[in-house]
Amino acid sequence: MDTLTFGLLSEHKELVPVLAEWFKKTWEPYYGKEGPGDATADLMACCNSDKIPLALVAFLHGEPCGTVSLKNESISTHTHLSPWVAALVVEPSFREKGVATLLNREIEVKARELGYQKLYVGADKFSGPLEQNGWIFMEPVSYLVGDGSILFKEL
Repeated sequence: MDTLTFGLLSEHKELVPVLAEWFKKTWEPYYGKEGPGDATADLMACCNSDKIPLALVAFLHGEPCGTVSLKNESISTHTHLSPWVAALVVEPSFREKGVATLLNREIEVKARELGYQKLYVGADKFSGPLEQNGWIFMEPVSYLVGDGSILFKEL
């Protein structure tokens, strides 16, 4: 794959409608017509550059191909843990090409820059790629995606 570039969503607010559609398709039970979520509002809340919540966007040849957020909260049963890597979405035509791994690495860099020393993430049953990149299983959990796991990473 060619080299990805990354930018803060705060510098690319024009992409919020595109990313909101990705959210609706990816997490239809939450962001779809019948769901309680508001993808546009959640993305706009992540338009910060020096504090969380914030989001990064991955680009390939200037085209957005993925996004990830750094948030104070993610899984409602675990509000005592923070910060979280959340809302990772890769546009379907770019999946299985390493975009998610690179987005995770880039959000880890941003978290370090902001002074964080530990991150949490909620993962579905396919947490293997995270564990291969230094994330450590913490406990099982049930949330939006069904049964999954909470993992953490020391930065």
